[in-house]
Amino acid sequence: MDSAVLEQWRLAAELGSRGLYGQAEGIVTDLLASGDLHARVLGEALLGSHRRQLGDPACARFHDDLGLQAWEASSLEADWPYVDLLINRAADAVGLGDLDDTGYWLRTAEALAASGDPRTAVRAEWVRAELLLARDEPAAALAVLDGLQLPLARLRSPRHAVRSRMLRGSVLQALGEDDAARVELDRALADAVKGLWHSLVWPAALVRARLARDGVERDRYLDIARAMIELILLDLHPSRAAAFEATLPKEITPEIAG
Repeated sequence: MDSAVLEQWRLAAELGSRGLYGQAEGIVTDLLASGDLHARVLGEALLGSHRRQLGDPACARFHDDLGLQAWEASSLEADWPYVDLLINRAADAVGLGDLDDTGYWLRTAEALAASGDPRTAVRAEWVRAELLLARDEPAAALAVLDGLQLPLARLRSPRHAVRSRMLRGSVLQALGEDDAARVELDRALADAVKGLWHSLVWPAALVRARLARDGVERDRYLDIARAMIELILLDLHPSRAAAFEATLPKEITPEIAG
């Protein structure tokens, strides 16, 4: 794969993690316009991920399907960008509430997974944990997340470690282990703030607010979530910003500017 394409993809992914989805989309547009199949597929996968993070799994599925169709129309053998799209489709299905579909895409990704690729392994297990949580099996979800220590160590990505910790905090909350969930979420939140990963800050702060011991603590975490969302909204096209805002939970939206 062209190293320049990979650099563009990495930059757009990092911008998205910082909540700068509008800036990321400018780079993705260049990838989609490329004559290089890998560039187009990576661009569609990133758009899918970013649309899902902005609360639009149906739009995410559209872009992920475009990427899958482009790859399947080529003569390329399955590689990590293709597996990435399969994992994306599983995540889209969770967002759309189609849990059987999620299982199908995860099994397909597992059968074709690039051997030894820790990033796809981590992403697949995130979705598996979300699927189990949606099926009201938090203990099984926790076991999945606890099994990520080795692939996370191999991946050596602080951002992926933060997201794993954030998911673990949500699972602990579902298990009723509120004290452990607070510790996990506070660690995830502190690291996300330090890394400027605003796309992780606001959901971590929101879950932490729901675990607050009193109203003062709850408002403090909600203020953190609102501040991050306001930054995200500033970088979005007005129509995209309005669509994202419409998906936000009620405890945040009344206080957002305007």
